[in-house]
Amino acid sequence: MGASGDRGFENMADFTDDTRTEATTPADRSEVSVPTNIGRYKIESVLGSGGFGTVFLAFDEQLRRRVAIKVPRSRRINQTQFCNSFLSEARTLARLDHPHIVPVYDVGSTDEYPCFIVSKYIAGASLSRRLPHLDWSWQKRADVLADVAEALHYAHSSGLVHRDVKPGNVLLDESDQPYLADFGLALSDEDYDFSRSGVRVGTLMYMSPEQVRGEAHLVDGRADIFSLGVLMYELLTGTRPFAASSREQVMRSILERDATPLRQRNQSVPKELERICLRALERQKSQRYSTALDFATELKLFAESPGESTSSSRTARVVIASAETEEATAATPALREEKTPAATSANRAAAIVPKGLRSFGIEDADFFLQILPGPTDRFGVPESVRFWKHRIESDDPEQTFRAGVIYGPSGCGKSSFVRAGLIPQLSSKIAAVMVSATPNDTEDRLKRSIASALPELRELAGSSDLIDLLRAIRLDERGGERTVVLMIDQFEQWLSQSHTGDQKLIEALRQCDGVKLKCLFLVRNDFWMSISQVMEDLEAPIEQGRNSAAVELFDLRHARKVLFAFGHAYGALPATTDMLTDSQRDFLEQSVQQLARDGSVICVRLAVYAQMIRDRAWEPKTLAEFGGVQGLGARFLEDTFYGASAAPQYTRFRDPAREILRSLLPAPGSDIRGTVLSEKDLAGVAKLPSDRDLKKLLRLLSEDLRLLTPTDALGTQVGMESESSDDRETVRYYQLAHDYLVPSLRSWLNAKQRESAEGRAWLCLEDRASFWRTNREPRQLPSWIETLQILFWTRPSGWTETQGLMMQQAKRRRVAQAGVAGLVLLVLMAAVGFARVQMDRASRQRRAVALVSQLKTARVDEVMPIIRQLDEYVPESAPGLQAIAEKPIGMTSSDGGQIGESQADQRFRALLALSRSGSPWMDRLLDACGHAGSDEISLARDRIRLLPESRDGEIQSRLESAKSRRAMLRYATLLSDSGTSLLDDREDRINEICEALVEEDPYHQDRLADHLGNAYPALKPVLVELFHDSSRNETQRAAAARTLAKYADSELLVELLLSASASQHFILMAKTQREQSQVLQAIERKLWPLVGKTAYEPREIGQVANGLMALLRLDPHHPLVETCLSQQPDPSVRTRVILEAHHYGVPFARLWNSLRHATDPVARQALILATDPFRSGQRTADDASDVTGYLQQLAASSPHQSDRSAARTVLRGWGVELKAPSRDVSEVPQRLAQRNWWVNEQGITMVILELPVYASGPQALVAGREEEASAGPKSRTHLFAISSTEVSREQRLRCQQSFPFLLDGPEDHTWPAKNVFGGVARQ
Repeated sequence: MGASGDRGFENMADFTDDTRTEATTPADRSEVSVPTNIGRYKIESVLGSGGFGTVFLAFDEQLRRRVAIKVPRSRRINQTQFCNSFLSEARTLARLDHPHIVPVYDVGSTDEYPCFIVSKYIAGASLSRRLPHLDWSWQKRADVLADVAEALHYAHSSGLVHRDVKPGNVLLDESDQPYLADFGLALSDEDYDFSRSGVRVGTLMYMSPEQVRGEAHLVDGRADIFSLGVLMYELLTGTRPFAASSREQVMRSILERDATPLRQRNQSVPKELERICLRALERQKSQRYSTALDFATELKLFAESPGESTSSSRTARVVIASAETEEATAATPALREEKTPAATSANRAAAIVPKGLRSFGIEDADFFLQILPGPTDRFGVPESVRFWKHRIESDDPEQTFRAGVIYGPSGCGKSSFVRAGLIPQLSSKIAAVMVSATPNDTEDRLKRSIASALPELRELAGSSDLIDLLRAIRLDERGGERTVVLMIDQFEQWLSQSHTGDQKLIEALRQCDGVKLKCLFLVRNDFWMSISQVMEDLEAPIEQGRNSAAVELFDLRHARKVLFAFGHAYGALPATTDMLTDSQRDFLEQSVQQLARDGSVICVRLAVYAQMIRDRAWEPKTLAEFGGVQGLGARFLEDTFYGASAAPQYTRFRDPAREILRSLLPAPGSDIRGTVLSEKDLAGVAKLPSDRDLKKLLRLLSEDLRLLTPTDALGTQVGMESESSDDRETVRYYQLAHDYLVPSLRSWLNAKQRESAEGRAWLCLEDRASFWRTNREPRQLPSWIETLQILFWTRPSGWTETQGLMMQQAKRRRVAQAGVAGLVLLVLMAAVGFARVQMDRASRQRRAVALVSQLKTARVDEVMPIIRQLDEYVPESAPGLQAIAEKPIGMTSSDGGQIGESQADQRFRALLALSRSGSPWMDRLLDACGHAGSDEISLARDRIRLLPESRDGEIQSRLESAKSRRAMLRYATLLSDSGTSLLDDREDRINEICEALVEEDPYHQDRLADHLGNAYPALKPVLVELFHDSSRNETQRAAAARTLAKYADSELLVELLLSASASQHFILMAKTQREQSQVLQAIERKLWPLVGKTAYEPREIGQVANGLMALLRLDPHHPLVETCLSQQPDPSVRTRVILEAHHYGVPFARLWNSLRHATDPVARQALILATDPFRSGQRTADDASDVTGYLQQLAASSPHQSDRSAARTVLRGWGVELKAPSRDVSEVPQRLAQRNWWVNEQGITMVILELPVYASGPQALVAGREEEASAGPKSRTHLFAISSTEVSREQRLRCQQSFPFLLDGPEDHTWPAKNVFGGVARQ
């Protein structure tokens, strides 16, 4: 808008994404026509043309002034949505009245231009045009940016968000005054629905991350601040921060990459402008300036005093309590000086001094603020510090607090944040008293620290309780402006102990009034519930953002920055990031990624990591050598003291160092450091030969490795507070440098101890003592083995008092237990013999009972293994088995049910188990076998074969005396292989046995036949006779076939096959699968002589048909199959195969296999008809589909009517719908040259037959000519066309009319005329 009107026109490199504008094309520009007038405005020229419309320079003839007129493109004028949007922009601009926003003068409408906007004409150019040629000073640039920021703030205050801040929309007049133009994309509360779709609007290069993501619902004034930051970056460096070659890369850069620091692009950019710009470009909008006015204010301050950063000076006198002394001391001289913002800002350039695991203190204040994450103000103070500074120094009850909480995870830097960050920034009216909490004496520490910090209260502190002391501070009769802030560090130490009934500390802290006395707790966030309860007890509930705040963790970007600073401080990295090698950059990136948890890095992990690798190359290979950062602490300790490249000074002291570190660990189960020991105590632990060695070791642990930190007797770090008075003897104390060390140290020390038996014994002693200390019950004492291990490997002189008391009690208890155990042992030894005998007897009895129980319900295949086991428990099992065998129940024969389901079965099994060699129970078993089922007989055979003596004589005797065929059969199966010879001369018994065998049901018959193999030669003639006996029922004949199939050779098998019934044939075919080649040869020998006979005998018909059905099952491609089924003088065999193949069990797949390869049409017809009985359920899906298609093809186009009729018959039987045959009378000659049928005009299928014709008499009519007849009848072959189906008289007459050449036609036809319905045809 305004003079330039160049939105979407001059910045062709911008990646625009505006739902209401389009990029201008050359065709668009050619459309621009310059009218003479628009309303009362005389047009002078075109100022610019964009995707939305055109801006004209015009002259207002009434008001005599130049104006800019914006009109939409001609193709948009008739679009209601765009006209509404156009007028919306006019209304938006009309609401704004600011010296740096282009004002709207008028809106209007003409016939040619239904809508246009008239605004002030800015004589000049847009900032985008001026950028390449600007020679402004830094102050001028800051001043222009501040004017634009103030204009944005005004718009935001009016409820508008510009959403398209870029150089092209900032106009500069002739005096370089900026004007914010083009509010065409402005978003107001009323316009929210317009952007609800989430479509990105604006110019991509200048969009905020929330705009790029299409989050219109999250867009507010801070999006414009980001866009102005991009503009500022470009104005200061001449480049855009997120320039790329494609839209996708630009979007990815905005969303994922931080802007490169400006001074890396242009070293002359002032640091303050760089800070302001980078804060505006924060990806998280909460980290940017809250308002554009804040942005403008900092720019104005720089423009007014670019060389200095002064404001009203303030005295930063901070009183810090030292618990090491009990008298007041002044702050260090450096801190007593006046702290000006200029000094603070300058201090940001101070070099960072890493401290490993130690907390940073006041002496580190000059550089510590650089380490803190988050945006800073122009004095370099982070927002997190300013938050607490403001609330501590404020007297406004709405802004300050009585009790506050600083929380965060272990190692996040809470102590350093307060000591080195917050306290140095507090004004002189604040007296900060900082102590470290302990489980039990926090109150005393507070009293001594207050006495040290406030000398006037020293006497009262010595004679009063803490509550009286704090009340005196609150009342402060002096009426001064001093505010005392109690800062209690590591408050989880106090929270970790139960203080039920002892709330002195809480009662005292209730004196905090938020004016004279305030309290600030530093606590781990895993104690949130506990600290919340404390705050409730203080009636100062936690309110996030007012009296509580978390210590910010490092995001990945800040973590890389701090790690780089640590690396530079250790001399491992260069001074600036642009001097880093690619390998060093990769190392920083990989390290931060591995140190991160959920996208954040805890600062202590960063500090420890830097400390532990400070002497190594900062390259990826170092990280690979460590195996990553996991478990880095334990690996660092191991490498430092025990590694192959460990320094001599460390290896020399490794054992004393381990003892010192172990002595400072908290009790097992706690990961909060707390143990404080003096040098004297540590000397007793380390056991070094001289004090000089001890001091050297302590220096290594505290100064070089930073594992320990000097402290006072109460745990307050030395160096963080003022030194003690000179008249006191200095006693140095030490404790672990950080809670973060506890798990790593404990893991490493325990691992080292576990390497030796002595170490494992000490660990056992410590673990047991820790449990016994809290619960002194006998069950907590070491076990026998543990007691012996501890006594053997450890020295009582090294035991603690608790450990000594525990071991003393353990020894007394173990001695008493040993005496009792000796007496008990004597008794036990006396009873062992008797007990073992009784136990063995009882065990055998239980085992026997169990086996008997299993025998009752076991499966058939499990019976004999159980009986063999029972043979080992004869005395124990006999009573139970006899009780079962003697039950007075009638013996019933088995009916094939499940074995073990009846009492008769159980009795038979008991008899089997009792029938041992020489046992009288064998006779009862043999008697029972006469009524037993086949499974019982099988078991009896197995049992008899286990006996050393033969029982054939007894079995033969029972066979002779048996009254029933069934009993004879069962005794015959019990005969041994040699005993079957007893049957050779007993034809009467053989007949009876065979009769009984075929009368058995198939299940028992099959099992019993398995035991008659050696008797088969004697049984064979009778079985063959039964096989052929037609007077027998089919079941008996099938039973004979089943037995013969087990033992017959191939010759006999084929003889039986050729004369078998359908059921017998099916049974015998199962045997042929095992002897296929011999059977095929035997069938060939039997059938080939019968092929081609003029007439078959009835017996031969059955033999050939049975043979063919066997061949179809064994080898469907055998030549005998097609030969026998082709045209033969006697069709009886073919008819029988067609009718009975299905009943003889010929599979459908075999018929189909033979059919596919058949070449003879008659044989093929027979095979097709044989498939007719197979319905859909008897055909496989694949075969059914193939056969159906094959038959449909034959029915439609086979040249042989035999194929066609058979196929149609089968398909009709299968329920397949057949298509009506096509009528092809006009092509009959051609058709008949290929096949023996055609379909006439009546739709009747005509079949051509060649038959002999006999004529007699004086004259015979042959082919329409009269010839002299011979003396006798003449025979001549003629062709006849016969309907394949019955026809009516009317059909016959119509058919004759269709063929006029039949009978009476001319004689020179081109094809043989035929009698259509059996008449004589003429040749």
